[in-house]
Amino acid sequence: MGEPPPKERPILYKQGDHLPSVVENVFLDNGWEEWQEDSHKEDEWTIAWKCGRFKPSEYTMAKSYQKLNHFPKSGVITRKDTLVRAIRKMRAVHGEVFSFLPQSFILPSEYTKFVHEYSQQDVRDVWICKPADSSRGRKIFLMRDLSELTYDCQFVIQRYMENPLLISGYKWDMRVYVLVTHTHPLKAYIYQNGLIRFSTEKYDLGTLDNKFSHLTNSSINRYGQAFEVPKDTIGAGCKWTFDQLQDYFVRAGWDDRLLWCKTINIINMTLLSLPDAVPKNNCCFELFGFDILVDDQFKPWLLEVNCSPALSVDCRVDDEVKRDLIRDTIGIVMHPRCRELQYPPKRRPPLRRKGQEAREEPEEAEPDPMPTGRFDLILPFSEFCEEQTLHLDASGKDSIAAQDAYRNIVLECKELDASFRKWEKRDDRPGRVGASCPAAKMFSIDQFNLFSSQLRSIPKKGGLPLRRSARSVPASERRQNDRRLAASSARVHTTEAEGRKTPDGTTERPTVGADRMARPQLVKRADTAREDAKRARAGSQPALRAARDRDAAREAAREHEARTAGKTAAFAEKEQGEGGDTPATASSRPPFGNRFRSPAARRQLPPRAVRSGEVQLPRS
Repeated sequence: MGEPPPKERPILYKQGDHLPSVVENVFLDNGWEEWQEDSHKEDEWTIAWKCGRFKPSEYTMAKSYQKLNHFPKSGVITRKDTLVRAIRKMRAVHGEVFSFLPQSFILPSEYTKFVHEYSQQDVRDVWICKPADSSRGRKIFLMRDLSELTYDCQFVIQRYMENPLLISGYKWDMRVYVLVTHTHPLKAYIYQNGLIRFSTEKYDLGTLDNKFSHLTNSSINRYGQAFEVPKDTIGAGCKWTFDQLQDYFVRAGWDDRLLWCKTINIINMTLLSLPDAVPKNNCCFELFGFDILVDDQFKPWLLEVNCSPALSVDCRVDDEVKRDLIRDTIGIVMHPRCRELQYPPKRRPPLRRKGQEAREEPEEAEPDPMPTGRFDLILPFSEFCEEQTLHLDASGKDSIAAQDAYRNIVLECKELDASFRKWEKRDDRPGRVGASCPAAKMFSIDQFNLFSSQLRSIPKKGGLPLRRSARSVPASERRQNDRRLAASSARVHTTEAEGRKTPDGTTERPTVGADRMARPQLVKRADTAREDAKRARAGSQPALRAARDRDAAREAAREHEARTAGKTAAFAEKEQGEGGDTPATASSRPPFGNRFRSPAARRQLPPRAVRSGEVQLPRS
């Protein structure tokens, strides 16, 4: 009898300061074991789960087979102050499509800007103040009067949404779970189920100090007096699932499948800040919690992004949502095909010579799709978007190719937002009130995929052309742009060298120093193009573009040198004609020194004949 096969070693998980019970239960249900420092090797664990941040050394020491549940420097979107800066920067560059965050100011650095905005309002609006790096509703307060503003740390003051969509008079928001498996290239999934969080007292702007009326944090509302009391439509407690919200929309006759499409677009545009800030690391993933508020016009607003959304189980709704959420998250992260492309390139048929018969190759069976549970892929949302994310990954963040790729992805999101607005204005679209809700699920990715698949058929109106990356511009147009750039640079330097006309009609010639500065600028440009060519050969930029820039810069430098030599000879002959005491050896010598002479001509000159750009006669 042969020996029994060896048993497979179980996967070891490493927990941090506090591991939520739902996460530990899912690990144990999968047959995993906890890593122990005294009985296991230091790098024997496979996945580490921590509510707080990891140390920089933990990121650098992680092996290729290990997983960490946080990205380094993802605070660019999880901190409230850095999120405000990131969205504000993108809005300044790309326009109103990034106006999904309420007007915000960072205190104390932007206190004067806030006071100026506060003084401009005719009617005193309500403002909400939040600590920049805090959670669970701590130190949050509302104010109307400026004298009520007090803070002892970095704060974000935000214009309060006074017209939220209410359900039976209660304020609510959505906790949307988003899983980012990689940032280079960016890949994100959205969970079909989530939490609808309610306030436990009815919404009333007359009582700003009542947190149970204005805040939806469950960590606050579970201490309210009406927490266990059954409320109209909502029932006891303060949480719903997405399925319960959809049932309420069906009963109310509201057809708003665009609400989920707009939410996905907001999440995608927010996540675009990650590749620029997060260093490349294939061992990390992160589960974000996006807080989305819906106003009475069915427009979603981003409130904040949580890096460690609460995973504690306090009620039946938490257990129904969070247990499957963690199970599906682990299933995606630990899958061996997690890093595969969603739209792999099609295999081209092999080339055959003339007269050679075509060889029939067996058709390759398409691989089975990776199981994602209730997660839906939202980024990349198309083949073109995935191509641009790959360009964003292959190039440096400051390269031209990366900027073009980032711009193209943003333009795709702009097109989606425009298509949403266009569809809302259609006459044949069913209304929100009094119409029967369609059978399609509200929190389904199908409607969003339908819009993204029709992007190429949407008419373009002005603005920048779409899908114009560095590689998509025709070669003839690139050559024409390069020639125009070289000619424009040559004209500028020629104008500076020739001088300008004065009001009395004479020509004001440039000084020696100004003319000597023109050629070094061209030489510097040629050196820069040469360095770009070296980087292009390394793969950071297209080599052809760098070579064209280098040749154009060298040609412009040669033309400028030839024009300068001709002008200097004419200038010397004029001086010889006016003054008769200049010797012949000096007349054939350019007044700007031996800078533009060949080495053979320099050796024929006296050692101190030319100094500081002026003609110096030999001493007698």
